[in-house]
Amino acid sequence: MRQFTHRAFRWAILSLVAAWLVPVSAVAQVAPGAPASATALAPRLSAAEMEKLVGPVALYPDDLLAILLPASTTPLDIVKAQRYLEKRKSNPKLQPDPSLPEPVRNLLNYPDVVKKMSDDLDWTERLGKAVANQQKDVVNAIQAFRRKVYAVGNLKTDDKQIIVVEKEVIKIVQADPKVIYVPQYQPSVVVVTQSVPVAVYYPTPYPVYYYGASTAYAFGWYSSTIYYGYDVEDLQEERMDYAREAREDWQEHRKEMQGQRQERPSQTPTQKQEAARGTQAQPSQTLREQAKPQPSATASQTQRQQGAGASQPSGQPWSPQTQVGQVGSAQGTRPGDSQFSRGGGAFGGGGSSADMASASQRGLQSRSGSGWSSSGGGFGGRGGGGRRR
Repeated sequence: MRQFTHRAFRWAILSLVAAWLVPVSAVAQVAPGAPASATALAPRLSAAEMEKLVGPVALYPDDLLAILLPASTTPLDIVKAQRYLEKRKSNPKLQPDPSLPEPVRNLLNYPDVVKKMSDDLDWTERLGKAVANQQKDVVNAIQAFRRKVYAVGNLKTDDKQIIVVEKEVIKIVQADPKVIYVPQYQPSVVVVTQSVPVAVYYPTPYPVYYYGASTAYAFGWYSSTIYYGYDVEDLQEERMDYAREAREDWQEHRKEMQGQRQERPSQTPTQKQEAARGTQAQPSQTLREQAKPQPSATASQTQRQQGAGASQPSGQPWSPQTQVGQVGSAQGTRPGDSQFSRGGGAFGGGGSSADMASASQRGLQSRSGSGWSSSGGGFGGRGGGGRRR
């Protein structure tokens, strides 16, 4: 009897311990398709560390970043995706593994990006951990990096991308909604003013959502959040409308600035020289008259008066002050002086700070290489591709 009681008590203790262990193991499980390394807690990164981490991709267009960041949370699936792309070179009909997470499947449209993430798996894993544990900090770091590049003139609107500046948010929108171009750049180079272009681009276009993605991803910059679950077709239409409006604003601003430059009067070097000679004629003549030899002592008083009166303006007595006044007046009315007044210039005038922050500012930035910018070079384009609709 004692032996049975002792055995029953021991089984009761073991059952109680098992009951406590089951929930713990269930909580510790990772969602299917996500490796433990990406979701495990990691030391929090500082703002500087985070900015360095996101630097290699911070200048990617928003639509691409919105799928790249979620895809980085499953680095092992990135490796699978790269292996699939290698096999597909010899078998174009090969279809991707349906078990791949949606962001990774979308990323297959950008083989160069997949290869970059697969080749540097340590960086991809660290980025994925940051996205999983510090998503808001990741989004803020991307904006901080963009602001630095924009400030030195290396992030500009061109035929491949449209830079939209809204308060503290900088968006990178593809100029053609159907095609995304992915830049290649050195993060340490683009944050410094350069006299030559600081980026090149992947040349081969790839169709966006070629593999029939059913989930769309987008940024909520003001909430520092990545959204997903949008209908792909609706999101495509929104992107097309947004890009078209931004492109029209940019083109209208360029026309306005060209019209203002054409309306400004200009002088050729010959005209400027002629104007300068004309203003010097009257003072020079007066000085020559003053330098004439004086009449002899035997000359009559009348001759001296006539000789002296020849160099005087009619109707008023001559004096040094009069001559100085004539010279000063002639110089003050020199033709063309109004064109060199302070505050002029091809882009001077009635622009307000609000206008400079609008989409029309992008057109101004695109013309900064015409002699009014010291930064030179620029940044604009993405290699990748788009789905034809």
